[in-house]
Amino acid sequence: MRRFSSICAVGLVLTGCTIKEVTVAEETESLSQFWTVDSVITLEANQMQLSEEYWVQRYSVPETNTLFEDWTAIDGTLTTYEYHVDLSANSFTVDIYMNESLEASGEGIFEGEQWDWTYLEYGYQQSDGVSVVTVANLTDSSIVYERVGYGMNGGADWTMDEVMTLVDETEWRDGLPE
Repeated sequence: MRRFSSICAVGLVLTGCTIKEVTVAEETESLSQFWTVDSVITLEANQMQLSEEYWVQRYSVPETNTLFEDWTAIDGTLTTYEYHVDLSANSFTVDIYMNESLEASGEGIFEGEQWDWTYLEYGYQQSDGVSVVTVANLTDSSIVYERVGYGMNGGADWTMDEVMTLVDETEWRDGLPE
């Protein structure tokens, strides 16, 4: 009888144990894309238009929830947009660097999942006092940015329409200024 009691006690101890669940973080895919951009800036005062061309690399660092856009102009000027993303709130802060010097910071929202965004909107104020509002519609093969710069009087000083077209890495590298 004693042997049976010992077996029952062991059985009770085993059934009384709880199993600890370990949550494993989902793998997050990184983003790495290459784009060409045709940009048209319209100065609202006289409707003068200027055209610019850029080569853009968009890439993410999932470990830090950061998305980067490195815009290289044909004259070699580099503008970097560094998005610090809150994936659970579909929001971000953005820091904008011109040739590695911080020029402006802002905040915004996006629609979509992880790095597969379909829409974004953000605003920031430049050092010259101009407030800039940016909206973009994103698809698998293109991104259309619309930016408006508002002056101290509250009216639009300039608008910028940028159409990004997806290219392969070789075409992107070949387009970069030397």
